[in-house]
Amino acid sequence: MGEHTIKFPENVYIRGKLWAVFVVAGLRDAEDDPVLGICKYNRRTIEIEADQTDDSKLEVFFHEIAHAYAFLTPIPGLADGYHEAICDHFASYLVDFLGTNDTGWMR
Repeated sequence: MGEHTIKFPENVYIRGKLWAVFVVAGLRDAEDDPVLGICKYNRRTIEIEADQTDDSKLEVFFHEIAHAYAFLTPIPGLADGYHEAICDHFASYLVDFLGTNDTGWMR
């Protein structure tokens, strides 16, 4: 399942800041729990667990990008419980949109 077939960019720009992107095996959070992705704001890195389907990797990638945007431009008054839900929804919508539309017009 963890075959790395998606070629993620090594770096992305988010709000003018350079962020590094890594696909790694055995990804864990600060509490040593396994996770599918992590956005490390202080290092400007996005890490994606290698052992998941390509569809899942893509959605996790956009989910972590949403976390980066939320960190750089926080939504005033947003309760912590909603932050994760917003990132999930944003990622799901973006994967659907990009997967079903020709985005060549954006360049």
